[in-house]
Amino acid sequence: MYDSEIALIRLLQAGVRGFLKKDIHPTELKNALLAVAQNDYYYSHKATGKLASFFQRTHSTQTPIDKALLNEIEIEFLKLAARDITYKEIAETMKLTPRSIDGYRDGLFEKLDVKSRVGLAIYAVKHGIVTF
Repeated sequence: MYDSEIALIRLLQAGVRGFLKKDIHPTELKNALLAVAQNDYYYSHKATGKLASFFQRTHSTQTPIDKALLNEIEIEFLKLAARDITYKEIAETMKLTPRSIDGYRDGLFEKLDVKSRVGLAIYAVKHGIVTF
C-alpha cells in the first residue's frame, strides 16, 4: 500500500522480511512466500529500486540518511500532532513538559523542512505514519 522510500525504510526497521505491491503476478507472490518461509528476505524489484535510488540521492546531495529517519518519540509526537489536540495535551499524553514538546516540534520543523503543524501532519500522512 505504501511505496514511498521513507515508508519502506520504516518497514525494514520494523523487521519486515518481505515487501510486495498489491498488483504483483501470482508467480512473484509464490516466490516471495517461499523465500520468507525459508527465513530469507523478499523485496520486489520496484521496492529495491526505490530504496537504492533514495540512498544514492541522499548520498549524492550529502544529506545524512538520519535526517529522513525518525526515532520513536518523534513518530509518537507526529501521530499526536496530526490529531485535533493542543500541544499541552500532547505533552500530557507523552508525559513530557510543554517545553520538551516545543523542542520536538521545532526539531521536526527543521529536520523535515516544514514550517507549521499542518506541514507535520501532511508529512505524517504522506509517509504512512498516520492513516485515516
